[in-house]
Amino acid sequence: MTIPPNTLLPPKAPNLPIGPKEYNQRYQDQLLNDLRRYFNTLDNALGLLLGTGSGGGKYVRFPYGAFQSGVDQTAVVNTATAMTFNVTDYSNDVSVVSNSRITVVNSGVYNLQWSGQFENVDTQLHDAS
Repeated sequence: MTIPPNTLLPPKAPNLPIGPKEYNQRYQDQLLNDLRRYFNTLDNALGLLLGTGSGGGKYVRFPYGAFQSGVDQTAVVNTATAMTFNVTDYSNDVSVVSNSRITVVNSGVYNLQWSGQFENVDTQLHDAS
């Protein structure tokens, strides 16, 4: 049976034999080989799931992004204005397109949070939404 590359198979614990009463080099070598094979299988499975190693992150993705702007932005009263981002702090499968559109690679439910600072240049009360 040929298994395609990057196919996730559930790891199966090895059936370890009961050791002899006295030390036996051949038994020890076989035991360590079985354990080595099992831990390699676990490493490969976790690598596929979580994104470590070659072909990683195929099954579980953890997209994130943090973006900011270091420039003042001015909005016109009663007019929707896109806030722009000119700095990417860090990201994984999330990016900013055309300076103001947050784009994700995979479909799903995302938690987007925004914060801003406003400056009032006169003494009148102003609402922002």
